[in-house]
Amino acid sequence: MKEKLRRDHPGLFSVLRRINGLRLAVLTPMQRARRQLQRRLMYRRVFQRRPQLLAQLRQRSVIRVAFVVIHRAVWKLDIVFQTMLADPRFAPFIVIAPDVSNDAAWTANEQERCRAFFAERQWPVHVGATEEGNGATLSELQPDIVFLTNPHRLTTSAFYDVALENFLTCYVPYSMDVSQYGDSQTQYNLPFHNAIWQIFAPHRVSRDTFTKVQDIGGKNVVLAGYPGIEPLVAATDDPVSPWKPQGQDKLKIIWAPHHTIDVPELPYANFLQYADLFQELVTKHEDTVQWCFKPHPILKAKLAKHPDWGPERTEAYYAFWQSHPSAQMELGGYTTLFRTSDAMIHDSGSFVAEFLYVDKPVMFLWSKPAVREFFNDYGKAALQGSERGDTATDITAFVDKLIAGADEGAAKRSAFRDAYPFLQGDRTPSQAIVDHLLSAWSSADR
Repeated sequence: MKEKLRRDHPGLFSVLRRINGLRLAVLTPMQRARRQLQRRLMYRRVFQRRPQLLAQLRQRSVIRVAFVVIHRAVWKLDIVFQTMLADPRFAPFIVIAPDVSNDAAWTANEQERCRAFFAERQWPVHVGATEEGNGATLSELQPDIVFLTNPHRLTTSAFYDVALENFLTCYVPYSMDVSQYGDSQTQYNLPFHNAIWQIFAPHRVSRDTFTKVQDIGGKNVVLAGYPGIEPLVAATDDPVSPWKPQGQDKLKIIWAPHHTIDVPELPYANFLQYADLFQELVTKHEDTVQWCFKPHPILKAKLAKHPDWGPERTEAYYAFWQSHPSAQMELGGYTTLFRTSDAMIHDSGSFVAEFLYVDKPVMFLWSKPAVREFFNDYGKAALQGSERGDTATDITAFVDKLIAGADEGAAKRSAFRDAYPFLQGDRTPSQAIVDHLLSAWSSADR
């Protein structure tokens, strides 16, 4: 299981190494001392170089900003990029970094998928250099500021260590920081978190945890809010509906199962328990409800390897959602899907907070009472703001109430949003980030 998790989901593997204090490899005192020395030396190199980089930034007439993207699925900086693109003081561009945790063919395909995604928007985009040296490097592109989008070593040193040590780097967490694992080191105190120039925290619980856990005590952390929420709450009309056309108006419900069916150390997933039930609900309510199956992208691969499922059963299950007249499947983006839905049932980590800002009925499926302990205070507040599902009876009752037009969770959702507002003062998260960078740019005479 250890090697399978390392291969299929290296980011999660890195996180789980520290869950509940359990390490998959035990360091000797000498190894631990050597690692701490390496950290201190890295910090010294970074901190000594930073005044020079800031001086160079303040001499620029236009700020060149590189956004390093490894996976399109965790791109949450649309509005930040668009805000900079519309501001003549910035020249933002995308760099698609290779994922070295996968084989070369998969990495090449993912880079091309990412390139096409951004090129379709007519944004400046470069394919980053692979380990073989093919592609662009940050040294060649010469950005003044670099946004890194993943804290784990999933890419080459050129887009990780070299970036941290030679550029002014920024990080916005790719999820809403709802979870907690053991001692929180992997989430908040990697060398990455300490060496990076600016971290833009999505909420005060995240900021306060950085302050408590980080080697440098949160000195590089700014509370900005989460820019990934902005498209969900934007006061704009949605484009073409992502929902399958129906002969009549129907209730639109999303089911979004997590992938951790084989990770007992992180017990989010309920898919194996409720997979058949959701098919039954599709058939039972096909005249009044249309469903969207929104699984985690790697759930399918895990089901294909599961002893009780396998490739054939998995393909048949996914085909059901694609072919049924009152059902569909979505494996890509979800902004418009969320905005145009009527409700969601899920056991996802980040969605537990994100969907509350959409302000529609939502049920979180509890795999066990202890699952609450895998959420931080912000995540626990989000759980409190959601309807709780412990059994199949809870799920069917929730659906029946939705069909009847009942929304019993409105007050709880409102209380969550009051406690953790989307805006930081009168600014959106993206504007707060851009303003902070402009302040650093103009804080000395140029």
